[in-house]
Amino acid sequence: MNHYPYLASRLFNTPLLIHPGKLHAIIAGLSDRFGVLAPAAPQAYTTPTGTRERGSYRLLDQGVAVLDVFGILAHRGGLQADSSYIQGYDSLARQLDGALNDPAVGAILLNLDSPGGEVAGAFQFADQVYAARGRKPMVAVAGDMAASAAYLIASAADSISVTPTGVVGSIGVVTSHVDMSRAVDQMGMKVTYIYAGAHKIDGNPLEPLPDAVAATIQADVDYYYGLFIEAVARNRRLQPAALRDTEARIYIGQNALAAGLADRVETPDQAIARLATQIQPAQSRGTTMSIKENLKGMFSRKRLNVDISVSEAPNVDTDFPVEDEDEDENDTLEPVADPPVEAPPAAPEPEALTALAIVQACQAAGMPRLAELVLKTPHTAEQLQVRIANAQAVRAVCEAARMPELAEGLMADGVTEEQAKIATWAGLVARSEQHPVDTTPPLQKQTLRRAEFEALAPAQRRDFVVSGGLLVE
Repeated sequence: MNHYPYLASRLFNTPLLIHPGKLHAIIAGLSDRFGVLAPAAPQAYTTPTGTRERGSYRLLDQGVAVLDVFGILAHRGGLQADSSYIQGYDSLARQLDGALNDPAVGAILLNLDSPGGEVAGAFQFADQVYAARGRKPMVAVAGDMAASAAYLIASAADSISVTPTGVVGSIGVVTSHVDMSRAVDQMGMKVTYIYAGAHKIDGNPLEPLPDAVAATIQADVDYYYGLFIEAVARNRRLQPAALRDTEARIYIGQNALAAGLADRVETPDQAIARLATQIQPAQSRGTTMSIKENLKGMFSRKRLNVDISVSEAPNVDTDFPVEDEDEDENDTLEPVADPPVEAPPAAPEPEALTALAIVQACQAAGMPRLAELVLKTPHTAEQLQVRIANAQAVRAVCEAARMPELAEGLMADGVTEEQAKIATWAGLVARSEQHPVDTTPPLQKQTLRRAEFEALAPAQRRDFVVSGGLLVE
């Protein structure tokens, strides 16, 4: 371990906001360098670090900025000697600040796939995300892991989404201590510390961990655990006791919603489409609008509420009776105010289906490939049924035209049944142009008697056979 003192100091005897499975994986991967025997890394929580280019957020055409929060998180990140990348909270902070101040960004997506990382810097960045609420819509998506420090960050966003197979949680703090004293004894070595201050070498790896030092480390872990609980309780408006009851468990997909740790089950693509829909009215869409867009704006619920709030003048019955013709001319009639007309309550917006429900519905309809197309945008139950019925009609048209290869592309374009008929007709026309039919009538087949055939020259005999001539007796 003397060869990697800096790396060891960031793994051992220091509290970490990281999933314990990932911590074990790291220790297992570096055990040979540290001289530590560690169990095999559980593959379920081993997130490949890969490579990552330096840069800022990704800005999509829809006006959504994507901040990728991947891999191990640390106070300050950067490229390592093996070309892997440890992501720093400082880099994420700069990306978030840039996206918030970019006029081209209408919404922000925190795309998380991380088991967590260091305590240092995690709370500061989570507070920065929390303070940005209200400036621009901001959604965190666990695709497929937002554990420990990554979940702390996610909880600070406006809402949390998780993919059907994604995991969230691990609200806890972990640290580890390695006792290498026996290994040093077996090597015939003795290490002597020369130090000042009674606690200067507390938790060193070359001697067993004393109970008093273990209690001090536990107190530090408990302190950071309390900060973690308080931050998530504030961000998610949950009771601290409910978060402690999770006992740092992780929750998959729909179970995360039941535990109150997530709000939706959706993929990052679905979240991006939903955010794009939210910010579309605020984005400039040019000087021209389609008829459909004009009608949508004219008959929106907000417009209806405004229009009906002003009541028309009531019908006046002119044949009203006159009680007293000698009524005092000074008497005046008080105007009677029309009763206020209340706007009808807005119907609740139908909820978008989960990815699992969409896949199951498409499979039940015998169209599993349709799920890949539908999952790109949010769909309600009614919208999904319309999409399935239309896709079935399109497929039937293509099969009737003996052009099933066109069905998938037409369904992807969302064409109607009538449009599919036009497309298949055009396909049939194109096919006939490539393979034209010879409409010339066949020639009358020549017939010859055998004696006449024998009298022909060899070339004439050949032409007669090729033309399909018939020999008769």
